[in-house]
Amino acid sequence: MVPRRLGGGPDKAGYGNNRVIAAVVVRLPILSRPVAIPVLAKLVIKGTSSASRLWLARRMAEAIAAVLPGRDIHVVADAAYAGKELTGLPAAITWTTRLRKDAALYDLPPARTGRRGRPRAKGDKLPSPASLAATTAFVPVTVTRYGKTATVHAAAVTCLWYGVFGPRPVQVVLIRGTSATGYDVALVNTDPGAGLTQVIERYAASGASRSRSRTPARSSAQARPATAPPSPPGAPSRSSSPARPSPPPGTPPPRITPPTSKITAPALPGTPPRPSHRPPTWPPSSAGSSSPQDFGHLSLTSQPSKKSTSSAWPGKNSRHNRESRASSGFKRIPGAH
Repeated sequence: MVPRRLGGGPDKAGYGNNRVIAAVVVRLPILSRPVAIPVLAKLVIKGTSSASRLWLARRMAEAIAAVLPGRDIHVVADAAYAGKELTGLPAAITWTTRLRKDAALYDLPPARTGRRGRPRAKGDKLPSPASLAATTAFVPVTVTRYGKTATVHAAAVTCLWYGVFGPRPVQVVLIRGTSATGYDVALVNTDPGAGLTQVIERYAASGASRSRSRTPARSSAQARPATAPPSPPGAPSRSSSPARPSPPPGTPPPRITPPTSKITAPALPGTPPRPSHRPPTWPPSSAGSSSPQDFGHLSLTSQPSKKSTSSAWPGKNSRHNRESRASSGFKRIPGAH
């Protein structure tokens, strides 16, 4: 399980949100490197102890161990996940992380002497990790990490990191890859049965699962060439128009006049339509006259009659006559064609 933190580092995921993600590292036969599958995520609240990164990471590890009884849960994290919250960690959960350079390490407590009083919880204080690397013997170890098999030199020291894990014994692994003296990476884990090879590969698997592409980003000049590549002899030209000469230095850019268009708003309800300025055209008559045609046969013969109050409602003042309903309309004039 690999707890992750979003929002930190040079590539921030966002501003204001900081989450811890627990992922299960698995190996797939179709890939050469392990894959991390996220299973839990918690929001970090700054300035609190009950919602800090380490507190949330431990609670998520305990939640995963609760749903998988009888199995060992190996947690791998960076140096930010090491603190007093890991004191009293369940035995089924092991923790592997980076060892800080200023870590206060102690020797294992001595055996009880039988005297009165409380026995010692820790032994003598050990020197710094750099001093331990100078006095500890390194042995060659063949490990497979980041898709490659290589031989490194490592040394193991069993001690107590009392300020972090309390009285639980830990194993400090000093790794020397390229340097001849000192150490390159210092790891600490609470798994007493893990060997040097297993601890190194376990930590490398968590890093390979969350590593990104190492391909360097291309610059804008590499992504977009300033000039087009030369065309082969005999190839048709991409443009038939001649190239425009570049303006001399100091020439102001040409002014671009935005296109103008006449926008006519819709008329308000009840507004009479505007008369057309286009003169009407009349088709020529059969007699060849230029006068317009006579539409008198389509004129109204009479105006609509107004309804009287006496005949508005039948049966009130006078008897209703169905034939009294006068309808106005067009009447054909005799003799009109």
